Amino acid sequence: PEHMPVLIALVRAYEGTGVLGKTQAVSTGPNAPLVLLSGPVIERLGFNYGTCVLGPGSPSYVNTVIGRALRLILMNVGQAYPGRGDMDTIGTPAKYSFCAAEHAARTPWETWNVAQGFDRDASTLSIALVYPGPDVYDSTATTPAGMLDTVATLTGGYIGTASVGRWLFGGRGDPTTKRRLREQNVLLLAPTHADLIRAAGWSRSEVAQYLHDRSRIPFKRLQSSILSPQSDALLAGHPELSFLLDQPETLVSIAESPDCYQVFVTGGDVGRSQFYYGGSEVSTVAIED
Repeated sequence: PEHMPVLIALVRAYEGTGVLGKTQAVSTGPNAPLVLLSGPVIERLGFNYGTCVLGPGSPSYVNTVIGRALRLILMNVGQAYPGRGDMDTIGTPAKYSFCAAEHAARTPWETWNVAQGFDRDASTLSIALVYPGPDVYDSTATTPAGMLDTVATLTGGYIGTASVGRWLFGGRGDPTTKRRLREQNVLLLAPTHADLIRAAGWSRSEVAQYLHDRSRIPFKRLQSSILSPQSDALLAGHPELSFLLDQPETLVSIAESPDCYQVFVTGGDVGRSQFYYGGSEVSTVAIED
């Protein structure tokens, strides 16, 4: 019974992902709902926010239970059964359970719940539909810029995920609300990396802006087999960028704006963060007792 408010919040947060919650559940891609918890519920129910936060074993028992509950809901209620509703080509173990809690004491800014528009004493649950991302190993950087440059070697050189650069060609929209949707990337920031940011006094928005500025790719690389040459879509959605068709070497951002980089502090004391490419906007709700 003590977990029931969290289960209800799971459903409400997933509902908040809108049409992308439906399409990602049945996609051929390895999309998975990343669950992010913030606030008093973490200590109250015993969520892991430290070492091996996304891993197996007793420290992450509650994380595993909640992550697994969401997968069962998607299958038993949403009919996203593998090979029937869920047509994922290869799959990802993140679909079994994918739940992290915030390391609030090591967060260098306001906590995640406050950044999402809630009070600090509110417990919140967020869902981000993401694509599997790489390990960000950097144990030698001494500045935020140095560490984030390591992240940018990934975000600024990779086109193998469908959301990379999609904003240039129209992005995605919700046919029900008629609203254009962003695809927000998520950086799970290890506390050791967060300490660099705290020491330098960088704000959350400065981190996002830096990643946005550094995560750029030549336009011609985005006209690949993933996105295909969609000049009509580019001209319709961003006529001010029509010059790119004649200047394909121009560097363009992989994401639409700095707020497409969401940063969440979690994990143990090693310089290894993780980056996940966005497949939706982050949906956050309060966990109501």
